[in-house]
Amino acid sequence: MRVLSQSQLDEFRREVNLALAVGAFGDLELPATSDDGGHPVVVALEDESLSVVLDRLGAVGGRATLFVRGPHDMGIVSVAGMSRAERP
Repeated sequence: MRVLSQSQLDEFRREVNLALAVGAFGDLELPATSDDGGHPVVVALEDESLSVVLDRLGAVGGRATLFVRGPHDMGIVSVAGMSRAERP
């Protein structure tokens, strides 16, 4: 990932965290639930490789709500479960 992309990812992560805490997503029920009852959140930029995003999902146990930023909008996806053996 380019240095600029890392700073963009960090900024997007801060935006999502703030929106979940007190902003537009404050009332959003995160559908993905980890084994311990938590609600993991993963962020990604549209131009990141799939393997990088899958590694991030694997790092939180394979279940997460994934926020993806594109150039003009954002998508939210619930990842119900994925093991490293299931990776493409």
